[in-house]
Amino acid sequence: TTGISDRMSPGDIAQLSQSSALAFRVITDMYQLPSRQSLYWRALVLDEYDGVTWTSSFFNQQIKMEPAHQRAVKYQYLPADEQSDWIMGLEYSIPQERYLQLYQDNSIRPSKLIKRNQPIQMLWLGRSADEAIPLSSRQFEFNIKFDHDRDLKSQKLAYELFEKNQKQPEKYIQSVLSWYRKNGFVYTLTPGTLGGDRIDQFLFSSRKGFCEHYASSFVMLMRYAGIPARVVTGYQGGQLAPDGQSWEVRQLDAHAWSEVYLNGKWKRIDPTAMIAPQRLDSGMQDYLAQDQTVWGDEKAKAWRLQQFKFLKNVRIWSDYLSYQWQSKVVGYDVEKQKSWLARLGLDSTYGYVIVLILGVGGVLVIYVGFYWWKQTNQHKEYQRLIFKFERSVPKHLHKTPSETFSVWMQRLGTQVQNKQVFEQVIVSHQKIVFLEQSNRANIQEFKRLLKDCAIALKQS
Repeated sequence: TTGISDRMSPGDIAQLSQSSALAFRVITDMYQLPSRQSLYWRALVLDEYDGVTWTSSFFNQQIKMEPAHQRAVKYQYLPADEQSDWIMGLEYSIPQERYLQLYQDNSIRPSKLIKRNQPIQMLWLGRSADEAIPLSSRQFEFNIKFDHDRDLKSQKLAYELFEKNQKQPEKYIQSVLSWYRKNGFVYTLTPGTLGGDRIDQFLFSSRKGFCEHYASSFVMLMRYAGIPARVVTGYQGGQLAPDGQSWEVRQLDAHAWSEVYLNGKWKRIDPTAMIAPQRLDSGMQDYLAQDQTVWGDEKAKAWRLQQFKFLKNVRIWSDYLSYQWQSKVVGYDVEKQKSWLARLGLDSTYGYVIVLILGVGGVLVIYVGFYWWKQTNQHKEYQRLIFKFERSVPKHLHKTPSETFSVWMQRLGTQVQNKQVFEQVIVSHQKIVFLEQSNRANIQEFKRLLKDCAIALKQS
């Protein structure tokens, strides 16, 4: 089972991003949503760091009142895991389902365990929804908290850059991002293992990492300078589905970024954009296919890339067909039924009655047609010719159950002066049935003789 967890350590998301499994699907007109670079699907905030792992503090567990909104874009969210712990809503989204709750860190979580295979109704409030959020003194202190005895080189770097930029947060942020860009950092799925002072090791030794390494180190550089900051996990980007009607986000789109508290608002800062801008521009799927160095290990690189290419289209179409089955068959409910009837102009009680009558009538027609087809295909061609001949003669001349075909023809021959044609049809029948000479010529001859017998009886 793969997916975003409630904690993050260096390497966690890098491992998750090697899975091409579907995470969730979004159904909407994508032109109403931001461009791919701004598609940040938010899971939860991690603001407590013990030197190894990031976790979410109790501040984030408080319920948040839904912000007022005038204009919003509706979209539907369909998770691949029917019992997922978080809804990966687009930033500044609010849920429209009663069992979903919005929390202080803008995460969306179900208030009770529920298995849901239908799309979840959501509202995106737009880019202007990043309202001012005053922090209490306790929250402020918590979001600048760090261990003063750990990662001393990183603390010194932060102090020097902060002083160099006249202690102005906006300038300091740009200076830190520029420092990442100029110091040979590498974006890779195989960053290696860090130990001890992990921030120091990453910033000054390995300089190889995935998005969680950059988000984590950036947040700590902010905190060292006294600027409140935190890590956000979720997904970024995605791809258009084969039908062009929905948006697919996969586990390999898992991402971590940073939020910095500036001017009374939490502002998103993604340091990964400094190291691997293509990751945001083209999406993780295309980026992994185009830049082979991201895979890391040279021996496994070619194999992994070929495996990804080979399975990519198969998995995409498999997920899409599964979605269509779930949407059109499993998820067909009363609302969808009414929607289809409304399109046909049958949204009244009389319309429902007409549909019911036509439906029952259609079932009966199909049943009768199937029964007739089954009956006719159970008999051989010469038998069908005999049935047709029998229907063409008067009822008192029909074959009785005790008569064989030969006896029946002999009886019919007594009704006419020329019995020769009846004798010939008996011989033709014996040839087909007993000598098994049921070729096309014999069948046509048998058909012609039966027709002559019918004419003879009619003339008599």
